[in-house]
Amino acid sequence: ITVNDINDNEPQCTPSHYAVTFNESTATGTLITTVTCQDLFDAGTNAQIQYFFSGSGNVGNAFAIDQTTGQITLQNPLEYDSSSDPQSYSLTVHAVDQGTTKLTGTALVTVAVSPWNEDTPQFSETEYVVSVSEDTSLGTSVLQIIATDTDAGDDGVVHFSMAAHSTFLLEETTGWLVLKSALDRESTSLY
Repeated sequence: ITVNDINDNEPQCTPSHYAVTFNESTATGTLITTVTCQDLFDAGTNAQIQYFFSGSGNVGNAFAIDQTTGQITLQNPLEYDSSSDPQSYSLTVHAVDQGTTKLTGTALVTVAVSPWNEDTPQFSETEYVVSVSEDTSLGTSVLQIIATDTDAGDDGVVHFSMAAHSTFLLEETTGWLVLKSALDRESTSLY
């Protein structure tokens, strides 16, 4: 007597939640993770599993899933600094067995996107010119250097520096050029 299997067990995903982090410079085609689900108590097609995304978590089709292996790869570039791209993706993966009556197991994959310092600061001017009277008081701010960086968070904060100079000091956080020693036009007329 042969007892035929009926599809009475849904696939089990172990673990049921995956959490990974990748920076925004991750190359397309990179393996993100592999979802593993099994139907241990069924046999034949009842135990064969195919993987699919469901829901709206795969914004911009950033990820692809191999239906046979459950491997999730990066399909489109990640972007941390863009307001239209999420900084975290919640991917719902369905593992569907191939029985006559299909049963489904579910896993959640959370992909956090971290920033990458990809942009260089841009100065507001290519050259800064200012005229200063030789009787200007010490400690006077004579010129502000302005630069911006489009990276998000700390990667977008600009710090200023210049080679050591006996007459001027460049404030690191504000970009102000400050007079630190007396000017004498007769000895030096141009800096």
